Amino acid sequence: MKRKIFYFIPFLFVFNCLSTSNFKTGKVLGQKEDGSAQTSFSAGAYSQGIITPEIMYRSAIDSENFDMGLKVFPIGIEIDAKYQLLKSNRISGAGDFGITYVSFPSGDKKLKILTLSPTFLFTLDITNWLSATIAPKLLYTIISESYADSDVPIASGLTYGGSLNLDIGGWLGVMPELGLYYTGDLADVTLGVITYGVMLRFDSQ
Repeated sequence: MKRKIFYFIPFLFVFNCLSTSNFKTGKVLGQKEDGSAQTSFSAGAYSQGIITPEIMYRSAIDSENFDMGLKVFPIGIEIDAKYQLLKSNRISGAGDFGITYVSFPSGDKKLKILTLSPTFLFTLDITNWLSATIAPKLLYTIISESYADSDVPIASGLTYGGSLNLDIGGWLGVMPELGLYYTGDLADVTLGVITYGVMLRFDSQ
């Protein structure tokens, strides 16, 4: 049984790449002067051994303290909600909760990967056009095999770590990100991986 569980450890890393990427700050989108919701669109790529293109859309949700995001990649999606916890002149903090779903065929069956990921984001505004965000993150991943209409869980585990990103620019900017994550919840094995990526960001005016 442990040999089978050990086989699925790489899946926690390779496909958690889709969940470990943040490209977010501790600031929550709010309302524009005309009362409409602020939005943000980003596109780029992230790597955890495999380079994965990503597209992300965020929008304020009827509040100055709450927004939601949708991230799309080739084999899955992520939906997240972010709530403002701290806001001062130069420091912002937010709590974020994301759900990532990945599905792909594997022989005569289908593998499904569901990841739940609470994150805390702390942002320091260095200048008007540069901010830095640290984001400690915990991911709980469930891997299952699908046969016809039934899903059979075959492995689960925790991944933990965090990332640092820079937000460079104004309404149009670029966000490089570097992360470090570990998993040690399967087969008594602890492994670590460095993640990295970059996004081009466009905010509504």
